[in-house]
Amino acid sequence: MNLVYIKYIGQNYKEENIYQFLFSENIDNVMHSSWSATPSNGIAEAPKDNIDLAKNITCKMSFDLVCDSMTFSYFDAVEGVVSVGWENIETYSETQIPKDRLFFKYGEDLEDIKEKIIKRNLNFD
Repeated sequence: MNLVYIKYIGQNYKEENIYQFLFSENIDNVMHSSWSATPSNGIAEAPKDNIDLAKNITCKMSFDLVCDSMTFSYFDAVEGVVSVGWENIETYSETQIPKDRLFFKYGEDLEDIKEKIIKRNLNFD
């Protein structure tokens, strides 16, 4: 199972961010016509077909997402130029910046993502 999309859902009552990770068994058949928009700027929609699994992460940290990028298209993530999502470190002090900054690439295996988030004491819902 491989990552194809991350979308921001919103915040819960604890003011924690909720992100939905979408996975597919066949990433070659996952596409949305809006993915060619440059920049993505919130236009790159989540695919509706060929999604086999959706998992949520709830956390205090925030992620920058290519689907909301003011610079990149979603195809830039598909082609490996940028990640689908990465940990935003703007609010961290210099001493707080993690050595293992989280990032998630298009097509990344579910088990590899689980390993990354467990190292940071996060869980899929």
